Amino acid sequence: MMKLAVCIVFLFSLSDHGNCDPMSVAVTFDDLPAAGSEHPLITRKEVAKEIISVLEKHKVGKIFGFMNGSLAHGMSERLEILSLWKKHGFSLGNHTYSHLDLTKTSPSEFIQDIERNESTLIDFVADIPELKWFRYPFLQEGESNLKRYAVRSYLAKRNYKVAPVSIDFEDWNWNESYIRCSVKKTVKRFLSWKTHTLNTESPG
Repeated sequence: MMKLAVCIVFLFSLSDHGNCDPMSVAVTFDDLPAAGSEHPLITRKEVAKEIISVLEKHKVGKIFGFMNGSLAHGMSERLEILSLWKKHGFSLGNHTYSHLDLTKTSPSEFIQDIERNESTLIDFVADIPELKWFRYPFLQEGESNLKRYAVRSYLAKRNYKVAPVSIDFEDWNWNESYIRCSVKKTVKRFLSWKTHTLNTESPG
């Protein structure tokens, strides 16, 4: 399935209520073009198409997804998902190539992974400003001030904009349960249909 935290980005304005000013809300999808276990009945591309369809149906604008190049390397279908994402006018940002956890990685290795991801992103982004959006994997910015400063300093020098997260509903936590239950439901429906068909068939 695609982790969209599975986060992915839509930006939209909430309507004005009373004397309150309109509020801009960002909803982000991380780990494009795929994350988590494969669903045996739905392809990654079908998942992406369904997500895109819902976003367009509800006219959600300024959509952003944060990509890991390792999830698409050498996989044509996943590269097609990124192309499809861009075809519909959505943006892509840097989520490091290998989805490294900065608390378990040296600043130099982490920075190298950011740069490695640029080589994949550059084939899809519309311009350099789009290329320069960044989301920390696991939302981890490092366990020490020295490490945080090293990466933040690098990002600032390279004109990166960091996309923070204020609300995370941790959908990745129920991906496996969703796959298991949806497969079980589909199998149950098939067996019910098969039983009904056999019971209604006339003797040969």
